[in-house]
Amino acid sequence: MRVETIFVMIWLGILAILDLRHGRVPVWLVVLGGIIMTIVSKKGGLWESASLMELVWRFWPGAFLLAAAVCKKAGWADGAVLLILGMGFTPGECTAGFAISLVLSFAISLLLLAFRKIRLCGKLPYLPFLWMGYLMQAAAGRGVVFP
Repeated sequence: MRVETIFVMIWLGILAILDLRHGRVPVWLVVLGGIIMTIVSKKGGLWESASLMELVWRFWPGAFLLAAAVCKKAGWADGAVLLILGMGFTPGECTAGFAISLVLSFAISLLLLAFRKIRLCGKLPYLPFLWMGYLMQAAAGRGVVFP
């Protein structure tokens, strides 16, 4: 596993634990991850050959969650983290990680509702599911694509 993949998984893990324990994440930690991801992705040349359509596919999950945050249906950090992840993952990996995290959150939500651990209008932190989705991708050999 590449160093960049390990960094992303540790960073996501810290954010997920903070989101799980406190229901929020520090802005400085999200910004720090964004700065480091920007430096590494520019060094790796990920932006030089990207077409406009590829950039749209990389950033649509984050933009979608930021739009949901404006409507108070998601947290701002969820969308910001997904935008940051779009810098280091291919469009397919961004979409797959987002889809896996949504499926995981749906399944866990159903289980928690069935066992009456949460109410229907309760809130669940999203970043732990995002972390699990990207961990599953890394375990399947689809890690960060830095050259």
